[in-house]
This record gives sequence, C-alpha cells and structure tokens, in this order.
Amino acid sequence: MTGYRWQDDASCRGLTHRFYDDVWVGLGTGKPQPEALRWAKAMCAACPVLAECRTVVLEDERDLPADLRYGVCAGMTPQERSALSEYQREREGLHTT
Repeated sequence: MTGYRWQDDASCRGLTHRFYDDVWVGLGTGKPQPEALRWAKAMCAACPVLAECRTVVLEDERDLPADLRYGVCAGMTPQERSALSEYQREREGLHTT
C-alpha cells in the first residue's frame, strides 16, 4: 500500500518509468510532447481519485515556487497548478507581492 490509501486506486498507479520520464519529468524540462500531455490529462480526468489527488498535490506544492513544479499531477500542468495556488493565496489574503 502507498502513503495515502486512495493512491492504490489512482489511474497512474503502476505506470512505467518511461511514462514518468515523458510526462511527469519531461514536462518540467520545457520540452513536453503534446501527445503525452493530452494522454496524461485524459488519464487524470478519468481517474476515480482525482479530487483526493488534487487536494494533496495543491497542499504539498502550496509554497513551492513555480519553477520547482514538474509534470502533470492531478490533471494539471505545473503552470496550471502554480496559477491555481496563487489564486487560492489571493483569495485567502496571503498574497504578498
């Protein structure tokens, strides 16, 4: 079993290292393959635990600078997660710039 029980039901559970290199790590290099991006986002969209995943990912990355976020997680690119985190901070009155 993984760190969170819900991860055992995740669509991405058990994928190969090649997939992770192409999608999760590859996107962080600024060289995403469009078909890998579409495939990853579609897989996340159909995932039965997307809500749980998104909650954990956004919390884990809450104070992480945008340039340290990599790959598709919870159905979002690093840029999408960064923008959502910034929006959430602004709504909570925590925006400091």
